[in-house]
Formats: sequence, C-alpha cells, structure tokens
Amino acid sequence: MSALVQVRQQLQQARIQHEQEQPLTRPRTREEFDAYLDSLPKASAESSIAKAHALFDRSYKRQKIRRTYDSLTVKQRGMCCIAGGLSPDHANQSFDQLNDIQRQKVRKGLELMDSVTKRFEGRVGNVSQLAAPDFL
Repeated sequence: MSALVQVRQQLQQARIQHEQEQPLTRPRTREEFDAYLDSLPKASAESSIAKAHALFDRSYKRQKIRRTYDSLTVKQRGMCCIAGGLSPDHANQSFDQLNDIQRQKVRKGLELMDSVTKRFEGRVGNVSQLAAPDFL
C-alpha cells in the first residue's frame, strides 16, 4: 500500500511542477520570430557543407548497406549468400565480418534474386499476392 501512496505523491509533485512552468508562447509578430531565429546557435558554413557532402559519400551508402544486411534474418542472409555462391555458413556473419570478395558475392546474390523477383512480377504480378493454391 505504501508503494501506491508514493506513486500518487510523485504524480502530484510532477503535476505541481508542470503547472508552475511557464507555457511556451509562439512569436506573435515577425520581429519576435526574427529575434527567436537570431537567438538560435548558428552552424558554420564549412560544417554544414561537410554534413551535406557526408550524405553523398560512399561510406554513408556503405553504412546503409551494412545496417540493412545486418537487420536481415539469418534465413534471409542465407538466401543472399547462397544466391551469390557463398556457403550458408556465411549467413551467421555480420556485414563487417565478411571480406571484400564475400561482400561482392552477396551483392551478386542480391542482383540475382532481384532479377528473379522482377521476372515473376512482370509475368504474374506482385509476388506477395501469390497464394499457395496458385502453385498447385
């Protein structure tokens, strides 16, 4: 019972603190808005340009590939590995644990699976819409 009392007291204190805080007010005029913008910290042009370049850097794309590959299930990785000519044992490795040749084989496997999927989609429609009786 004392735990319930403590939780109620904490909630009441939080409510009191919230009520004492001043509500956020929006700028009412253009001058107030400009003053607000002037008060924000400014990033240098060099850092902004560097951040923009990083978005188009190869390492950025490689990070996206790594995150995507590592987020696949072991079964999905295995399909990529087998299609690319690797053994299914490589599916247990993360993207960083694969060497350059193995990564290229995974890329080839993805290309092969993509071509198979596109062929089916071109002839019979969306693959996810196919039902088990369609194959009987």
